[in-house]
Amino acid sequence: MEISFSQASGHEVINFESTLDKYFDSTSKIIKKVKSLKGTITTDKVDSTLICKVYLKGILSVVSSYTGKLFDTSIIIDDELFFTNKQDQETEDLIFVKDTIDLDHYIYSLVLTSLPIDVHKKGEVLPSGNGYRVIKEDDLIKEKNNSNDDNPFSKLKGIDFDKWNIMII
Repeated sequence: MEISFSQASGHEVINFESTLDKYFDSTSKIIKKVKSLKGTITTDKVDSTLICKVYLKGILSVVSSYTGKLFDTSIIIDDELFFTNKQDQETEDLIFVKDTIDLDHYIYSLVLTSLPIDVHKKGEVLPSGNGYRVIKEDDLIKEKNNSNDDNPFSKLKGIDFDKWNIMII
């Protein structure tokens, strides 16, 4: 969906419905398909700034980071985008555009950032099997700190070497 900065006037509510097919396919790593993405985009133009309030609900087919299996998950996007047609006003939050704004591109970015880094089904657990298990990094660190390893130097933990008068020759 494209909108024109120069033709935007005042307050407008635009219905949005898309699957963003041009961005997702079978080669996508996490999101395989946008099954539905519907909602509204409300635009307000104030001087040289166009404010786009994006409210969308969607269903995505994603790959579980635990098992690698596909499952459906829902997302809600409630965000604002700010555009300007004056290049000297461009900032990290204010996007410079000449006139045409490809909203699909920005909505694609919002879809990507709406998912957590660790995507998995509710109730899904990390896999394990005969001779292996998968654990989170935090759990590995805890296990290493609590283990009674066979490292001969582990016996030196807790000794205050500053108390000893040691001369190294």
